[in-house]
Amino acid sequence: LGDADFGDERLVLLGKGIAQNSGLEEIELDLKKLSATGARDVSIALQSNQTLTKLKLARNALGDEGVAYLAEVLENSNKTLVYLDIADTGLGDVGATAMARALKSPTCGLQQLSAGDNSLLGSDGAAVLWSAVADVGEGTRRGMLRVLSLDGCEEACCEEASLAMQTAVSSRTCGLTELSLRGVPIKVDDAVGVARALAANHSLTKLVLAKTEIGDGFLLAFADALRQRSHPQALRELDLTSCGVSAQATRALLEAPELSVQRLCLFDNAIREQAPTMFAPAEQTIAPFLTDLDLGANGIDKAGATALFERLKENLTVVPALKILGMGANDGVADAEDDAAMGELIESLQARAVPLEVVVRAGVMAGQSQQQSSPGRRRNLNEMEADTLSASQPVCTCVWIP
Repeated sequence: LGDADFGDERLVLLGKGIAQNSGLEEIELDLKKLSATGARDVSIALQSNQTLTKLKLARNALGDEGVAYLAEVLENSNKTLVYLDIADTGLGDVGATAMARALKSPTCGLQQLSAGDNSLLGSDGAAVLWSAVADVGEGTRRGMLRVLSLDGCEEACCEEASLAMQTAVSSRTCGLTELSLRGVPIKVDDAVGVARALAANHSLTKLVLAKTEIGDGFLLAFADALRQRSHPQALRELDLTSCGVSAQATRALLEAPELSVQRLCLFDNAIREQAPTMFAPAEQTIAPFLTDLDLGANGIDKAGATALFERLKENLTVVPALKILGMGANDGVADAEDDAAMGELIESLQARAVPLEVVVRAGVMAGQSQQQSSPGRRRNLNEMEADTLSASQPVCTCVWIP
C-alpha cells in the first residue's frame, strides 16, 4: 500500500478508513517510514475494526512505544487480528514484555507473530516473550500462539531466554505448530537442553533452525531424546540448513524410532564423503516417513555421490518412502547430465518401490533454502501463514481515502 515515503501523516487518513471499513481483512504497511505515532493511529483504528485478520508493519521504526500501542489494543479490545508482522521494527525488551502480556490475555486472538530481525531484543525480553507461548504456571490453558518467528534475534535463545524457551516448548500447554529461529545462535552449552525440549514438544509440525550453529551435539541429543518418547512426534518439516552437522549425526537422527519428519533440509552442511554412511544397511526400517531430503551443497564428490546412489538402490529398508533427493551444488553431480554412467544410476532409482527423483541442478529443490537466506528471513515470514486465512475468502485490500 503506497510507497516507501508513505509516512505517519498519510496514515492518519488511512486509519480513519480502517476504522470504518467492514470488509478489510488484510493490510500491508511494510517499509512505510512509520513511527510509534503511526502504530498508535493503527491501534486506534483496530479498536473499532473487527474484520482485519492480518497486519504487516515490518521494517518501520515503531520502537517499543509503537509495539506497546499494538499490544494494548490486542490485550483489551481487538479480538479478530490473527497475524501480526513486526519484524525489524526496533522491538526491545519493553515492547516484548507488552506483547507477551497481550498474548496471555484470554481475549487476544493473535495466532501468528513475526518478530524477527529485531537486534534490540535482549535475553530478558525474549524470555518474557517465550513465557507467553505456553501456560507454564499451574494453569492448563493452551497458548493461543501457533506460529512464531524470531529469525535473526541474536539473544532469543541465550542465557535466561534459552531456559524460558526450553520450558515453554516442552510444556504440554504449548500450542506452537511452526517455529522459526533462523540465524539465532544456540550456544554449545545450551544445545543439549534445547534439543531435549524440542524433542519433548508435542505440537510443532514445522521447525526452522537454519544457521543456528547447533552442530552435531544438538542433533545427537535430539536423536537420543526422541528415543525416549513413547510415541512419534508431530514434527513433519525440519530445516537444518548451514548448521554444521555431519553424516554420522544425521544417521543417528534417521535411526531414531519416533522420528516422523517428512521433509528434512540439510543444505550446506558437513556431510561430504561420508554421505553413503547415512544409508548403510540396517535390520530395521529407518526414517519410514521421510519423503523429501535436501543434501545440496554438502561437498559430496563423485565417488561419494555414486556410493550414495548405490546404497539407496540396493537398500530398501532405509528411507523407503523417499521421493525427492536434492543434490544440487555438489561437485559429484555437477556433470551428471553429461555422464552416462551417473545418469543410468540416477535413473535406476526410479525402479524403487517408491520411485526416487534425484535433483542435481542447484537451486531447484535447494532453492527453498537459498531463497529463505537471501533475501532470507523476510521471505520465510510470508511462508509461515496460518491455514485459517483461506484464500477462498473474499479479501478487501484497499481503502478509499478522500
